Amino acid sequence: MHSERCGDVVASKHIDDRWLLGALGILAMRRELMLDLFVSDENAHRGLFTFRFYKNGEWREVVVDSALPCGGLLDDGAPQGVAFGASAVAAVLWPPLITKAYPKPQTLNPKP
Repeated sequence: MHSERCGDVVASKHIDDRWLLGALGILAMRRELMLDLFVSDENAHRGLFTFRFYKNGEWREVVVDSALPCGGLLDDGAPQGVAFGASAVAAVLWPPLITKAYPKPQTLNPKP
């Protein structure tokens, strides 16, 4: 799989996520800012995570499940791993989870 590293996250060829992953890499250096994105992992045992993003002047919460699309198989039959927002460390799942959650507030209607 062709990819480029952006700090501790890897940008994939499947989507152009380098701009988002670059921003997350900067946020990751400031733990207190990064923690603002994580609302809850109390349902992590059920595969659900709650994030929040600032959109149109307000914080919006987004719940995503832990199902992550994979990039298919390599020539030797081994899995490529997650298709987008992969961490350089396979066990780190926050980059692909945030990459999955981020588009959702863009589709939410503004509150009346």
